[in-house]
Amino acid sequence: ATGLPCVAAGALAAKLAAERRQSLLLIEMHREAGPVATCLADALARQGSRVAVVDVRDRGDGTPVAAVAKATASNGNGSTGHAAEAVLHDLEADADVVVLRAARLERSPSTLMWARVVGGTVLVAERERTMAHQLRATVDALHLVAVPIVGTVLAEPRRPLAG
Repeated sequence: ATGLPCVAAGALAAKLAAERRQSLLLIEMHREAGPVATCLADALARQGSRVAVVDVRDRGDGTPVAAVAKATASNGNGSTGHAAEAVLHDLEADADVVVLRAARLERSPSTLMWARVVGGTVLVAERERTMAHQLRATVDALHLVAVPIVGTVLAEPRRPLAG
């Protein structure tokens, strides 16, 4: 992966370099946050960090997929918030930085829950597709529950392959 997402991810990695044992949630506003997460993981690894990149998605009923398997094994009390904390704790035991990728709040009810347990949140917006009012609504929702927003990445839209 090259281009703007890697430049932005490199700058974010440099910002985080002083602090180890962090967790970040990348919320994709429209596009897949994968290229940004990959570039961020590569930049952090070049700085000597052990990095875990994890997708967090909901099941059809809104239950977070990443927490479901751990919830029964680790706490069994049915609380998805505690399950997310347990999953994150397990991931942090093996990595200096944990990067979680999630869908925007409207598409994934568990995204807000993950945002509450991580150390910081990054919004991944797409030029010409993500509207200012969508970003404002997401930022407002995150501020309501005191989620730290550490940055926003503005990515270029994917271009169709010439054929």
